Amino acid sequence: MTARSPKSETEIGWDSKLNIPKLIRTDQKLNEEFRDVRLQDLRIIATLDVGGFGRVELVQIAGDSTRSFALKQMKKAQIVETRQ
Repeated sequence: MTARSPKSETEIGWDSKLNIPKLIRTDQKLNEEFRDVRLQDLRIIATLDVGGFGRVELVQIAGDSTRSFALKQMKKAQIVETRQ
C-alpha cells in the first residue's frame, strides 16, 4: 500500500504583475498567510502532549484569539542522534 499525498486544491486569484486571473494552490495561499509569523508572535495557551522527541503546544497568534493552532516542538539533537 502506498501513501498518497493530499490532493492540492486551487482557487482563482489575481496576478497583479500581469493584471490577469490565475489559479492559486490553497496550500500556497496558506504559506502566504503565515509568511511573516515568527515564534515571538505566538502565545502558548496549553501543552497538548509530551513525547520522546518534544511536545505539542496549543498556540494563538498574538492579536487573533479567534483561531488556535497546534505547534510541534522537536528536539533537534535527539532527531539527529537517532537519524530520524
